[in-house]
Amino acid sequence: MDHPQISFQVRRDSSDSLAAMGERVGAALGCTFVASTDKLFEPGEALQAFALGLHITLSADPSIPEGTTRSYALIGGVRDDVEAEWDVGVPVISVSRYVLGVLTILDGEGWYVASEPELRAEAGLPAE
Repeated sequence: MDHPQISFQVRRDSSDSLAAMGERVGAALGCTFVASTDKLFEPGEALQAFALGLHITLSADPSIPEGTTRSYALIGGVRDDVEAEWDVGVPVISVSRYVLGVLTILDGEGWYVASEPELRAEAGLPAE
């Protein structure tokens, strides 16, 4: 299949627990978050949901304790079983600004799209 794929990544700083953020985001996006089974995370470090053929993950840095302000990342990408049926190298369209708008309307101000310097710093890459 040669159709484009979609993805998104938005953030919000909050002192809410992971479970509370999952409830809020799930209500806004119309999906239900459960404990993540992704091997990238230890048990309790992330939540996941599935909608529109996407695997959506909500997580925060586990070294920052719940109850203190930390940055939550909400990331969506095509589910593995769906992506396996797609051609390699198809365009990926970011719908981050759209998801940002939906969350701002339904959950309130505070959501943002991470800047390139923020993403590079998290990945341990040098600033350009």
